[in-house]
Amino acid sequence: MFDRINKQPIAIQTCQHSALAISEAMPILMTEINKHPILAERCQQINFRTNLQNELLITLIYRQDIEKKKPQFLKKISELQQKYHWNIIVRSHKKHWFCKQGYIDYTITLGEQTYTYLQDDNTFTQPNALINTQMLAWVSKHLSSNPEQNMDLLELYCGNGNFTIALAKQFRQVLATEVVRESLKLANLAKAKNNMHNIHFVRLSAEETSQALSGYRSFNRLKSIPLSDYQFSTVLVDPPRSGIDNNTLQFLQKFQRIIYISCNPLTLIANLNTLNSHRITQLALFDQFPYTHHIESIVILEKIKTMENHNNDNKRSQYKVKL
Repeated sequence: MFDRINKQPIAIQTCQHSALAISEAMPILMTEINKHPILAERCQQINFRTNLQNELLITLIYRQDIEKKKPQFLKKISELQQKYHWNIIVRSHKKHWFCKQGYIDYTITLGEQTYTYLQDDNTFTQPNALINTQMLAWVSKHLSSNPEQNMDLLELYCGNGNFTIALAKQFRQVLATEVVRESLKLANLAKAKNNMHNIHFVRLSAEETSQALSGYRSFNRLKSIPLSDYQFSTVLVDPPRSGIDNNTLQFLQKFQRIIYISCNPLTLIANLNTLNSHRITQLALFDQFPYTHHIESIVILEKIKTMENHNNDNKRSQYKVKL
């Protein structure tokens, strides 16, 4: 960690706020690394991921090409895996090696339904599993039970299918798009694990998706998907911290309902002020990162009816969001 004022590093000897499996493994791993110079040599960084079942995925990142390290190095890594039952990945520039498997499953329960996802060490996953479960439950609760309002779902920035898998049963069909190949691979594996048949995952950016659905451009990646069969009632977006570009914001205003997941309140506010064709019907904050200034927000917006727009022209400022 670094001091916010002078930017100097602060040595963290223990980390009790992390998941129990991680906080317990950290000192054990450091002891092993300090005991065996072959593990410590040119080790640049160590990453940890875990699930609610306390399984661990540990990544050791080296400056030296792992193919040039001695055979004893990989033997020692395998011994650690067998001794502590960790999933261990070793990475160097553009190369990686793992023993056992390169990902871990994690499961969440919503009501009576359990869903299984996969996370690896190199793609985005909602970091706080307990809060993530609450987020999914909140969105699910606020979706209408009216089948006409829950026709088809379009999802942009779908990642590994976090919201897609959990919400798919409440819609007739789901089209979910993402640009990161590794995330889409995990999403499709989760789709198979959960026996989902009404989801299509496609590698498209948000801008490309809006171009395809608006008829401005065609994509070979969509050849097998009958876009004309979709009747989208809802669009769900979970953009990066930078928010949503202006062209995509204009595209979103065509939808009856928008579900906006945000990790940055500042870009969320700016985007909401552009989405003046809709008004906020539900809003919630989720503390994904306790003891930090970061906050996760979810906003549900409904399109303002044409007549209501006309009557409220002079009241538009009430829909503005201000700090």
